[in-house]
Amino acid sequence: MKNLRKHVCLALLAAVLLGLCACGATPTQPTPTPSAAPATAEDVSAPGELTLAVLIPNATLDYMAAQFNDTAPGFTVRVVDYSDGTAYTPEQAAARLTTEIISGKGPDMVCFNGISPYPYIRSGMLANIGAFIAQDGDISLDDIVIADVLKEGEGIYFMASSFAVDSMVARTDRFGARYGWTVDEYLDMDRSLPPDVQLINNMSREIYIDYILSRYIRETVDWENGKCNFESEDFIRMLEVGKSIRETTQDPDNTQFGLGGQLVASGYRIVANSLVDSVWIMALEKQLAGCELSYIGWPTPDGSCGSDAMLKDSIGIISTGQSTERCWKFIKYMVMNAPNGLDLPRMPVYKPLLDAAIKEAHTSDSLQVKVTDADADSFYALIDRVKNSTLYDTQMLRIISEESQAYFNGDKTAAEAARIIQSKASIYLAEQYG
Repeated sequence: MKNLRKHVCLALLAAVLLGLCACGATPTQPTPTPSAAPATAEDVSAPGELTLAVLIPNATLDYMAAQFNDTAPGFTVRVVDYSDGTAYTPEQAAARLTTEIISGKGPDMVCFNGISPYPYIRSGMLANIGAFIAQDGDISLDDIVIADVLKEGEGIYFMASSFAVDSMVARTDRFGARYGWTVDEYLDMDRSLPPDVQLINNMSREIYIDYILSRYIRETVDWENGKCNFESEDFIRMLEVGKSIRETTQDPDNTQFGLGGQLVASGYRIVANSLVDSVWIMALEKQLAGCELSYIGWPTPDGSCGSDAMLKDSIGIISTGQSTERCWKFIKYMVMNAPNGLDLPRMPVYKPLLDAAIKEAHTSDSLQVKVTDADADSFYALIDRVKNSTLYDTQMLRIISEESQAYFNGDKTAAEAARIIQSKASIYLAEQYG
């Protein structure tokens, strides 16, 4: 019964992805038809070879596979581009990938750049990497600085070698030393500003859905038991808030460039975007701002941490692959030997590498700033509070987005939109868990 459910879920996933491909086709530019047949001979792993599927060409993984293969572990890893050099869109490549997995001819690992891993997790398609970590003598969960972000239920089903923190920065003397703010605070502050002052640059209802309302996927959906509640008073109110927000369009004649800390210090922004993608960027922002800064992230319903981890090259292991243990050896190599340096726009998830980068930043002559112990403490304090990634279940987010827009456009009431979201989300969950 469990295997039957897995195949049904995968078939539904393939159908959804194929449907998305059909919707994206244009009459003037024919769209390649994703293969419904098993993988070709070139795509199937040869003896002693593991395949890693990518949906977008990925030079970093090509490099990591080549480096790993040079260690001569008794097997090799080959990266297979399911987009065929971008001839297929990520959705089309994913449809081909899912079809081949159903046929038993799929890859051993999958990189989730361009597609959500969550339907694959819930279909039972991915192995629990957390179990390999627990049994490994060389690495532990304490070595993964964003282990809490990666956890899904009781397991970890994908792993990245590096990450950045997507946040919003503000002056500490205005917001206090904290890591979150509420939607009510956002509304009150926005109402107090002159019409020509933007609280959040380029704010729109689409951004509201993607960065604020989307958090209810985490709060409302019980993936483990296949249940959700989008008809709650809280969610309906958040829909109503989305309709009432002040949209601020981006005017090229009124745009100032610079780091977020500089913008809020100068008063040009109250809150500004900040991508913490290196161990020294927070120290540099503080130095250029000339004041203390707080990384409060996006406003949240309850004021919890509004910053999220952006993962680079997340990889999962296909649970039915020929050698999940060998796949783990490659992923472990990737994590413990990730390309890292003060000039790279991502930070290693492996704590010893991150600690080494912090130490180097204390004394490096190549940086515009010297990272102090206090700077390092602030850096780690932010990372410790990040509990979520920028990855969502894309189908669930699409349901919320479509019906929310119908409410924003005046076609439905907030309660009606919530009821339809609840209905569609329940059907989607039933398909996943039925």
